[in-house]
Amino acid sequence: MRQKVSISKWVAEQIRFRVDPVYPVDYESLFGSIDDDTFTEPEDVAPGSDTARENL
Repeated sequence: MRQKVSISKWVAEQIRFRVDPVYPVDYESLFGSIDDDTFTEPEDVAPGSDTARENL
C-alpha cells in the first residue's frame, strides 16, 4: 500500500508513532492512588559525598 508521502515524512511519522507515549484513559486519576508506607521521599544527599570526578 502506497501512502504517497516522502520517505523522510514517512520515517518521521513512524518515529513519532513509536516514541510519543499513549496512556490509557483516566491514567492521570492514578496519581497519588498508591497507599503504601514503603514509598517515601529519599533523604537529601550532601553534594560533597558524591564520588570524586576526573578533571578533564
